[in-house]
Amino acid sequence: MIKLKRFTLIVSALCISSAAVFADLVVIDEGLDNSGLNSTVSDISGKAANFVMGAGDDYSLTSVVLGLANIQAEAVPVVELWSDEGTGTPETLLETLTNPGSLAAGANTFTSSGTTLEASKTYWVAVYASANKFDWLGNNADTSVTSDIGATHTARLYGGSSPGGWNSSSSVLNQIQVYAVPEPATMAMIGTAGLSLLLLRRRMRK
Repeated sequence: MIKLKRFTLIVSALCISSAAVFADLVVIDEGLDNSGLNSTVSDISGKAANFVMGAGDDYSLTSVVLGLANIQAEAVPVVELWSDEGTGTPETLLETLTNPGSLAAGANTFTSSGTTLEASKTYWVAVYASANKFDWLGNNADTSVTSDIGATHTARLYGGSSPGGWNSSSSVLNQIQVYAVPEPATMAMIGTAGLSLLLLRRRMRK
């Protein structure tokens, strides 16, 4: 009876851990109150915010949420993920995220195809427009960034129409949330652990 209770506790703990793993995790959350110090984004001017992954596991990007305002009619945002190979700037384009069905003032979610975010590596989320313009909400307060996985946000850049050429630093912190899930290899480990517990239960019954 004691063994069965112990097994039940282990299975319960595993279920809780699995639920956490399969849920979207916050890579970075720069959720700031809008102070009016917005960054205007257009087809000739854009901005990028970086994030540095924590040490440990790799993750798959799921989405990026941006706070937008003053959206012009027929504005078309372009939100891209770039890698940083050590120069402190966007260097290699990894993917263009899918825009939401419609834009609205406030939070807007851009969906990823599942690009791998490698541990300890730096990435940039670049934002510009292919038509018209809009504002990316922000302020210049020194606010701590939250993260579920130990990632950090250290820099912002702005420039013209090509993120690869952006190198001007910005003090304005913009509203951005980046979400990801563990890579399949991590999920497979949890599945293996669950199978092991099932086998253990069978042995207990014998």
